[in-house]
Amino acid sequence: MKNPIEVARLVMDKSPHVMLVGEGANLFALKQGIRRLNSYKLVTEERITELEKFQNQGDKRLAKYIYS
Repeated sequence: MKNPIEVARLVMDKSPHVMLVGEGANLFALKQGIRRLNSYKLVTEERITELEKFQNQGDKRLAKYIYS
């Protein structure tokens, strides 16, 4: 879903549940008129580059928290 906060609000307002996950959450959202977003739209070149940069940092990203 493009806006999971909107779905969370619908869960609070229109169901007896406090949380829904997985396929149940997807079905609930669809029944409430929320359209699915193709996940490929969430993966951009910028985010791929950001992920690769993060992965290449290795243990250095942890060291600043452990040794500071």
